[in-house]
Amino acid sequence: MITLQEAVNFARKSVENFYVAQDIQIEEYAVDPNHPYWLVTLSFQLPAKGFDNPWDLIPQRKWKTLRIRQDNGDIDAMIAGGVTELLK
Repeated sequence: MITLQEAVNFARKSVENFYVAQDIQIEEYAVDPNHPYWLVTLSFQLPAKGFDNPWDLIPQRKWKTLRIRQDNGDIDAMIAGGVTELLK
């Protein structure tokens, strides 16, 4: 069984693999009451896109919730939004 800290580390590495993420922060976590999963929400900043549009100069902040199996650390879901989206 993996710990919360290990689940957060798995989530962080997954976000780093999919995005050019900066300033990764943990926002919330929960245990899925019906399944053996950690639910970890991270926020992170994406770099500015370019110089064509003034709005592109503003970095974007994203939120992703990852569902991580407690027995082996496998990530089987990553969605936009918070933990409540996966608990519906």
